[in-house]
Amino acid sequence: MTKNTKTILLSLLACLLLITGFELGEGRIRFGGAILSDSLPYRMTINKGLKVNGALTSTDTITTTGIFRTTELQMTGASPMIYWTTYGMNIDGSIDALNYNSNAHSFNTEYGTVIGYIDSASGVSSYLPGYSNNGRGLLKRKVVQSTLGGTTPGNYINVAHGLSSLTKIIEFSAVVYDDSAAQLIRQGFNVSTGQSTGHGFFLDATNCKWFIPATSGNLKNAGDTIRWSITYIE
Repeated sequence: MTKNTKTILLSLLACLLLITGFELGEGRIRFGGAILSDSLPYRMTINKGLKVNGALTSTDTITTTGIFRTTELQMTGASPMIYWTTYGMNIDGSIDALNYNSNAHSFNTEYGTVIGYIDSASGVSSYLPGYSNNGRGLLKRKVVQSTLGGTTPGNYINVAHGLSSLTKIIEFSAVVYDDSAAQLIRQGFNVSTGQSTGHGFFLDATNCKWFIPATSGNLKNAGDTIRWSITYIE
């Protein structure tokens, strides 16, 4: 290649760079108004948004200080996870399980009204349907119990339910575990032993109460238990 040919080619390349606005400098590539720069120690920067028409693949973390928008989010791998490091919450999708980790879970309508709530103290709570005319009530459940060891038939069993207002109780059920007879006895139990004669399961402002009649047979053994399940509103 002659010297004149080289000069002509270099001149054409310079003209092309000027026409396209392409600039190659120290650690910087310029395409028109877009500048790709090696300005940070561990990453490149660009002064414009970036649109990729094909697949975008990363073998490391993708970090954004703004909103991450996508029409579909697919998470693959043995244990995919959505994780909030600031608040200590995460959604962990392991094989055959989806685990939500948080101190409490609140399920809200789009307007912010809580329709369900889960925490370790109260378990699963939900709002009572149709109760909004009297003030929305968050339904909760509480279990109280007492053993019958040393209890004399013909007396009351009293167990404090710990609820501040009796009027907030929606319903309750009671069962007796007759360990000696291997029987689970509900309210209204009636067999020939006469264990239901005179039974009374009820609640007052302070206690869950059960009157054990004198004909209740063996219902005073150490292994026997009375248990109430109470549904109430917060």
